[in-house]
Amino acid sequence: MAIDRDQFILTAPSTLGLYFGSLGIAGGRWGYQTNMWCQYTYINGWYNSFLTASATAGATTITVNDTTGLYAGMNFSIWDGMNDEYVGVASITGKVITLKSPLLYNHGLGVNTSTLPAAVKQAVIHLVVALVKERGQGGLVINEIGEPTSVSGRTESSTHDMMLAYDLLEPFKVIGGRQ
Repeated sequence: MAIDRDQFILTAPSTLGLYFGSLGIAGGRWGYQTNMWCQYTYINGWYNSFLTASATAGATTITVNDTTGLYAGMNFSIWDGMNDEYVGVASITGKVITLKSPLLYNHGLGVNTSTLPAAVKQAVIHLVVALVKERGQGGLVINEIGEPTSVSGRTESSTHDMMLAYDLLEPFKVIGGRQ
């Protein structure tokens, strides 16, 4: 099976079975060069949301502000500094996610939950640091009454951070359409 911009292409080895991996085609007869129609939902990107209520260690549910792109059976990270954890989704009801196993740590209101890979998150941090370093003039030093007293010099290059980000993102690069 290949997914192009405007079409799915299913290549059937025979007409005996209408299964392509886990994709099953049910009903009707499917012959050579016959069009099949389907309805699908496409989510571009990774699930990303935030806790709308605190969650305690041992809890089996969390509440988030959005569950778009998250489905039962998926795994995701709760990004909470020293208490990061990787959890699995048993089910979703509205904005409440039931987890496959209890939480290991307490998590506060506003903590980030995401399927974004750790390497991509770290690459974004490197890119932001590079952009801050690349800013040019450095930063203003301001005294306690709000008057600028000096301009700090720019002494660091952004090249190293950019290269670290590119290296982290390399496995995610796709060139062309089909793989």
